[in-house]
Amino acid sequence: MKLACISYFLPGKENNHGPNSLIYQIIAHRCRNISIDLYLPQEILDKADGERIATIEQDLAVKIHPLCGEQPSLFQRLLSSWWPSGARLHYRIDDLLNHDYDLVWGYPFWTAPYVNRVPARKVISGMDCATLLYIRKVKACVTDRPLQIFRYSLALVMAFLFESIFLRHIKVHVVGRSDQITLKMLGVDSFYVPHPTNPIAMSDHETVRIRSARTVRILVANSLDVFYGSDTVLKWLKALFAIAPRFPGTEFEIVFHKGNAELIKKYLAREKIPNQFKMTFVGWIDNYEEFLLAIDIQIFPLDIGVGTKTSVLTALYMNVICIGTSVACENIETQSAPQHLLRADSPDEFVRQFMEAMTCLQDHTCYPLGYALSPMHSPTSSAANFWERSLS
Repeated sequence: MKLACISYFLPGKENNHGPNSLIYQIIAHRCRNISIDLYLPQEILDKADGERIATIEQDLAVKIHPLCGEQPSLFQRLLSSWWPSGARLHYRIDDLLNHDYDLVWGYPFWTAPYVNRVPARKVISGMDCATLLYIRKVKACVTDRPLQIFRYSLALVMAFLFESIFLRHIKVHVVGRSDQITLKMLGVDSFYVPHPTNPIAMSDHETVRIRSARTVRILVANSLDVFYGSDTVLKWLKALFAIAPRFPGTEFEIVFHKGNAELIKKYLAREKIPNQFKMTFVGWIDNYEEFLLAIDIQIFPLDIGVGTKTSVLTALYMNVICIGTSVACENIETQSAPQHLLRADSPDEFVRQFMEAMTCLQDHTCYPLGYALSPMHSPTSSAANFWERSLS
């Protein structure tokens, strides 16, 4: 079977600057009788060195082809003005049309205009439903950013039109159950497959968690992000400062990873913070999984988002205790250690779950990597599910 894959993301074992790992795992675990031609925009290939491209071709047994740009039409410029239909819709696909493919696969969903033009069976890895994303964004704006309601309501309308028109005759793969429900309401045929974890190759000595006897390290990522952020993180921090005296002799280090550091610092300057706390700000981290070995608890105060939050998935794989909202925790299946994924949708619930997390810290370091996650998230299982549903 011959398959063409059109992607805006260069496959990678990890999510470096984009959702690279999903496509990598699906291709890596395909059936042996499937050959794949991988098409990527020329400007994306230009940013990657030749050695990396050759390694991907060898590791995944694929042939990578460039998609060259052309002068965009008025319609393409209109779509390009709205994220995430993706811009970058002005590519020539003559090479695809000259081949006889059994299946054309687009990743992510804004490749749909191209996929629709190729005469073959069609599947899209949409990952997330943009309509659902903007429904949640508009809802959050009502209480958090009312001046942006009109802007995101317009984006919601455009997302609805894009998905209703371009995805209607394509089988869509999503990693969120709510995404699947929303697409069904739009008349789009979709199927849900649990998001795979990244296979993390670490030596035995590296997998020993780095624990301090007196310091609990708490990771907060993407706080007050321009799009996904909200003031929930501030409410949770305030609650955390209030209950810290219940743990005399324990110090807390809060590590802020990416996010809007300046706004966080302004907030912290106004708060009365107990002496037990130390604040650390970090940017891009090369060895993220190794970094997580030194983290005890990670909090995910997300009000906006769809699909599967791969940061939660990765933290759970590394046996970090996670406290998150329902949005953060959705679509993640746990098994033997459900106490590793604690849900909180209010400051009071956060306090209760944080107390539970502190209790769990005593023994959670001895678990093997991936202990808390269901086998449904294994790359082998997830990819097999994808190919079965795509080819049926």
